[in-house]
Amino acid sequence: AATIEKIPGVRTTFITAGGGVKEEVNKGEVLINLVPIGERTYSQKELQGYLRNNLRALPGTRVAVMDASSSGGGGGGRTQAIQFDLRGTDWQAVLDAAAKTEAAMKANPMFVDVDMTYRAGKPQLDVVVDRERAASLGIAAAPLGQALRVLLGRDKVGDFRQEGRTSEIKVLLPESVLADPMALGAVQVRTPTGALVELRNVAQLSDGTSAGQIDHGAQVRQITMLADLQGASLSEGMRFLEKFAQSTFPPSVTTGFGGMGGELASAMTSFMMAILMGVILLYIILAAQFESLIHPLSIMMALPLAVIGALGALFLAGEDMSIFAMIGMIMLLGLVAKNGILLVEFTNQLREEGLSAQAALLEAGPVRLRPILMTTVAMIAGMVPVALARGDGAETRVPMAVAIIGGLVTSTFLTLGIVPVVYSVLDGMRARAGALWNRGKKAAKIPAVQPSAAE
Repeated sequence: AATIEKIPGVRTTFITAGGGVKEEVNKGEVLINLVPIGERTYSQKELQGYLRNNLRALPGTRVAVMDASSSGGGGGGRTQAIQFDLRGTDWQAVLDAAAKTEAAMKANPMFVDVDMTYRAGKPQLDVVVDRERAASLGIAAAPLGQALRVLLGRDKVGDFRQEGRTSEIKVLLPESVLADPMALGAVQVRTPTGALVELRNVAQLSDGTSAGQIDHGAQVRQITMLADLQGASLSEGMRFLEKFAQSTFPPSVTTGFGGMGGELASAMTSFMMAILMGVILLYIILAAQFESLIHPLSIMMALPLAVIGALGALFLAGEDMSIFAMIGMIMLLGLVAKNGILLVEFTNQLREEGLSAQAALLEAGPVRLRPILMTTVAMIAGMVPVALARGDGAETRVPMAVAIIGGLVTSTFLTLGIVPVVYSVLDGMRARAGALWNRGKKAAKIPAVQPSAAE
């Protein structure tokens, strides 16, 4: 903490040890409070990279740098971008898979602060009951376990109140007994007849180790691999782990993503559903407005061009696909369709005046160019401050603005060339289809000539 406080832009630090919901006494946290981003020359991600490269861990310790939990820090929920779950009924296979995954993640530079929820080596005292000996004395295993829990668990058994103060009453064995298995074996347990028997007479005590934490998922044991990303997107990290699991893990080990990875999968499904419903609703509205099933198709040809522009702008700006970027793409559905509506509507008006499709398109293009450019430039100008913002929390809104700007730029200029071409092609196909239909109806109305008897 003293080293971190010397960094310019660090306002305060707050140290906790053994806190959090799980009360992990082997962990400590340093919560860093920074000055507003306008008063420092680096971002939060840049500070994290600096700390990873310059903080040195003491032997036997591990240092990780991550975002503070949204619940307030100090032992809240996990905040790592990558939370890769490994689970299965074969616990040894899960352990082997976790070790291989940890080695692969540490060898890949896109992963930083690699960790896992499994911790081996927690000291424990194993009590193995001699069931035959215990049964001969009338001692069942369950009451014996309950008696040991009372003596070793430090559970609260009552309260003591005096002069307005309340104190908890807990059953505790002396520290000298807890630290010595031989002394603990001398602890006496009561039989159903009331006689006292030393624990060592009905059980064998030995030192052992266990996992510090055992998680469960889908009703089986689970290990979660944790890491943050550096120079890569969340989807890239997830693809790497999925390919590694498919090529390395046995069938008994199943995988899944939690945290941001799990939310990304559900968000992509919802995003695709929203895009599909938006396209269908847009087509229905345009078909009702133009009283045609063909003209909406020519207008909606600009939608793929907008998506290409949005993705290209995100790539050039170095922004990742996020929830806000997806929202920007949904907004593009209506913004881009507006340009096609202006062009196609005026073309139809000119055709009603007697012009051919080609002549109407050639006249509508230059006339509608000005309002199309004016509305597009106004929208882009409104998004530029959002795209260039560098204040607190601006990084969450920048991808949305970049996606909208890129989609508008490409769709506007390509719409002026693509929509007239598609309109002309579809109109020609409709005319030819109508001519074939009318020709077939006329042929069906001509009566067949029956040969005369003289012939």
